[in-house]
Amino acid sequence: MIEQPGKYPFWTGESNAEDCAANHRKAFARIFENAGLVRAHTHQFRHTFAKRQLMAGTPIELVSKLLGHRSVQITEKHYNKWIPERQRQLDATVRNSWKSIETVTSTSHKKKTRKKPA
Repeated sequence: MIEQPGKYPFWTGESNAEDCAANHRKAFARIFENAGLVRAHTHQFRHTFAKRQLMAGTPIELVSKLLGHRSVQITEKHYNKWIPERQRQLDATVRNSWKSIETVTSTSHKKKTRKKPA
């Protein structure tokens, strides 16, 4: 059901799918040209979305579903290289948390140390 024809940015509500896709491509081509982006295309948004989801810790199985892939293997094939980066981030977070614990521990030991009366 179409609520209001013309309500959607790339679809008149009456045109066919090919016209909608063409309108979409033309609109973004103008945007990219005005922004000075030479080889940009809208599929890059999809890649950015997937990479950022993986970097944020979203399980690859969920990213695969969000992308509409038939299997997680397709997602792994294209985005597997972004998972090691997620691991590096995790390693850095753990290292930083241990540094925090060491700082707290060393500070609390200093506070507990009392000088004996002379």
